[in-house]
Amino acid sequence: YRVGVRMTKTELKALVAQALDIEVVGDDFDFSQSEAFDSFAVMSLVSLLHKALGLTFSGQALAALTTLDSLIELIGKDRISNV
Repeated sequence: YRVGVRMTKTELKALVAQALDIEVVGDDFDFSQSEAFDSFAVMSLVSLLHKALGLTFSGQALAALTTLDSLIELIGKDRISNV
């Protein structure tokens, strides 16, 4: 992965919204309750995270996400600033 590459929480929410093809992702976003979070969205999120942060995740790891905070935990809190 790209050492030192970080993003803000706002940028991460925009990336998730892009992957799910929805307008807005709030702080309390729940992947498990979103009809837009399907297998296509998971693969899109895998690709976008790889491009943005140089990180690679399995589709299974992302498909198991429940909240935005669980995604931040998966990425690593040190890589996401709270701006």
